[in-house]
Amino acid sequence: IEVSILDANDNKPIFERTVYKSTISESLPVGSFVLTVRATDVDLAENGAVRYAISPQSLISVPNLRSYFRLNATSGIMTTNSVLDRESVAMFRLVPCRRDQGIPVALTSSATVDITVIDINDEIPRFDRDVYSLSVLENRVV
Repeated sequence: IEVSILDANDNKPIFERTVYKSTISESLPVGSFVLTVRATDVDLAENGAVRYAISPQSLISVPNLRSYFRLNATSGIMTTNSVLDRESVAMFRLVPCRRDQGIPVALTSSATVDITVIDINDEIPRFDRDVYSLSVLENRVV
C-alpha cells in the first residue's frame, strides 16, 4: 500500500517586508536596478510556486506606472523601464503582489514600494525679464 499526502494550498505568500523604500536618481539609464522584493510561500510544488506582478491598484496614482518600472515575475527584481523625470513625477508608490500557482484557488499577498526620485541639475535657469536694472547710491554699502 502506498499512501500519498497532497499539499493543500493553505498558506499565502508572505513578503519579507510590508514596505520597501528606494531612492534613485532621475539620471538612471533604462534597465537600472531599483530594488528587490521577496516573498515566500511554505506550501509545496505548484501551491508554493509564486510570481510577482505590479498590482492594478498601483495605477491609481500614476496611470502609466508600468511604463516607468518593470518587476521580474520570478526574481522580484525591479528595474527602470524608461527615463525618469523628477519634475514630472517625484515619488512613485507601487503595490507589488505575489500570487502562488495553487489549484483550484491561487492565494495572493501584497506589500508597498515607495520610490523617491532625486533631482539632478538638468533644468536651464529662467528669468522673467531679459534685463534687470537697479540704482545704488555711491556712498552706500552693498
